[in-house]
Amino acid sequence: MTDFIICACCAAEAAQSAVLLRRRLDGLRVPHDVVEREGDEVTCTPLHIRDAMDRHPGKIILFVDGGCQIVGTRDDLVRAADVAGDIGLHVRTRVCPCGTPILTPHAETLVLRPTAKAHVFVSEWIGAWERAASCGTAHDAILTVVLAGVPDLSVTLLASEFCTTRRDNHPLPVILHERVGTAARTTAGRRGALLRWLRPKPASSGWDLSRFRRPAARG
Repeated sequence: MTDFIICACCAAEAAQSAVLLRRRLDGLRVPHDVVEREGDEVTCTPLHIRDAMDRHPGKIILFVDGGCQIVGTRDDLVRAADVAGDIGLHVRTRVCPCGTPILTPHAETLVLRPTAKAHVFVSEWIGAWERAASCGTAHDAILTVVLAGVPDLSVTLLASEFCTTRRDNHPLPVILHERVGTAARTTAGRRGALLRWLRPKPASSGWDLSRFRRPAARG
């Protein structure tokens, strides 16, 4: 049996969502740890994920957004948590206006095994998130850079039913989110900035995270 726990966080003003999620997981007899965030944050950060891993050492963490709906069964959740890699997440393909397809990772549903590489991944994610916070960088872009910067990290791609929305009209959803990914469109300027961001700095093994900024609005 996969030893896992579902962890989630939500804003204090969305406490009702946490109540519904806890009630559903209690009904499925799935262990859970749902916390309410302080302040006016909109999105859970990797800091919350690290805290969840620290609270439950040795367990597989199935981290979800606190506003999600679990519509699948306990067996479905066991399937989601039973990943072979250090982490598991869903990747979507979207097509840019120029016609180029781009793979975009999403962390609305995220599986983390208690491995050294998973901890390194979260640590790098926290560092990238903190450095990019003042740049207005999209969360998906930060996640993309971090995945590219952790050598030997083993990643399992989660099936779409574990990270979907009602708008997707998935025939057999397991975890429904209000939204997956950022709402902003990727412009040509942002694509170029992301490519520059992904390149290591000269004479350095780190990532130049300060170089990725939202393009200035045009009048």
